[in-house]
Amino acid sequence: MFGTQQAGFDAARTASAAFWSGVASTQAAGVTIALRLPIFFQAATDPFAWPARREATRAATEKWEAAVEGVLAAAAASATLWRDAIVRPGDVRSLTHNLGVVHQAALRPARRRVRGNARRLTGG
Repeated sequence: MFGTQQAGFDAARTASAAFWSGVASTQAAGVTIALRLPIFFQAATDPFAWPARREATRAATEKWEAAVEGVLAAAAASATLWRDAIVRPGDVRSLTHNLGVVHQAALRPARRRVRGNARRLTGG
């Protein structure tokens, strides 16, 4: 009646996509950390290592930027979720879809940055 079976399929598809996206982001984060550790060590020990200090500053500021962007995107997606919950109060499929959208919106900026950093630091 309310599409609960289809909602379950949609939720499984969304969870699977989120899992594999998380796996790819975890791999990219490991590469980024491994390549940045020597740069951080150089920035901490050499007072004249300006490129290393710029990279350390970039690493810190981009995390804050990704967090703020994720919060704002999740808030916008949550507004859609609540609007649909009020307008169609029994639509399980819409609810599960919008929960996935909120999740993806919150993590998209961090995923984009971690993959970009891995690509930039490896030269690829």
